[in-house]
Amino acid sequence: MEALATITPESLALIHSKILDPSLSQNNLGPRSREELFQLIDVHTPYYALQDVHVLKDNIVAAKVIAESPLGFEQSPITMAEACRHLAILGSVACATVNPNQSKHYYLAHKGTYKRVSNEKFAIGKPLTILAECVSFDKRLAKAKACLIDAENKLICGIDVSFHVIPQAMFNRLFAHAYRDYLPALTSPYSRKNTLYDLKLYDTGATASLGEIKEQDCSGHFPNHPALPVAVLMGAFSIYVSPLFNMQPVVCKMDLLQTDVRY
Repeated sequence: MEALATITPESLALIHSKILDPSLSQNNLGPRSREELFQLIDVHTPYYALQDVHVLKDNIVAAKVIAESPLGFEQSPITMAEACRHLAILGSVACATVNPNQSKHYYLAHKGTYKRVSNEKFAIGKPLTILAECVSFDKRLAKAKACLIDAENKLICGIDVSFHVIPQAMFNRLFAHAYRDYLPALTSPYSRKNTLYDLKLYDTGATASLGEIKEQDCSGHFPNHPALPVAVLMGAFSIYVSPLFNMQPVVCKMDLLQTDVRY
């Protein structure tokens, strides 16, 4: 996703501090069930894996999540791709709560910036807390910030994300050709690493293939219009670049300057 701006640890810390604000717990607007939220956004299980979603304020929501993707060579407790998946989904929930039209809309992430702010080794398999805030909303565009923290309220990472907001009726017209009856996957395809085929390394880049993408590989994103999630592509990219570092445990900064995704 194209960068909105450079997300700073300070901006993430500001979001993080809001979950500790006692006034939010006092004015908590209450939990939201999956059934309620699925009337507002069109991602579904298993792609949607948030638990205990609460609206803390009109534009601020919180949730729990347990990481399910294998870490590979990434730092615990969660991969970049999976973190972005959950953070963006809760960001869309925050925007949906602000939307004056409380009907189903598609929130299509099109710009974003991810920032990991801690290199600590966090415990694996424990619930993590996500906090998301809708920072702006108009009829066709919404923006959110979200951060991920551990059980001890330690800040791990966060995103800025911008969404195109599309009403369900308009989306259905635009993508009528892609309609499918929804058959949810029996197991989550997001709990396994993607396999790359035909990986070839060059002096200044690499090429690889994800092979055939099946509907069950996109289960829940979106139920009747299956599309490969950006988070899956990001997970593939993390596998893709590992050979470039010769599998050495080094601390590095990666800027993805250019990609060519072909179908």
